Amino acid sequence: KKSSPTLFLNSSSFRPFQQREEMCAKLKTLGIVSGIVVVPDTPHPFWLFHPWFDVTVENIDMFFRKTMNRH
Repeated sequence: KKSSPTLFLNSSSFRPFQQREEMCAKLKTLGIVSGIVVVPDTPHPFWLFHPWFDVTVENIDMFFRKTMNRH
């Protein structure tokens, strides 16, 4: 219950062992803010490269603003 808010930021590449939906649901059950963002048309290591770097930063920034402003 003391976990930090968690954002799952994923590529659209198929990965057979992803349990992000299960983990996100478990966190929400405990009252922990969590979310899933799947960036379309991306390879697995997309976050370091353009044109996806900016999208990655924007999504993380939005999640931080949403979760860090909670009092």
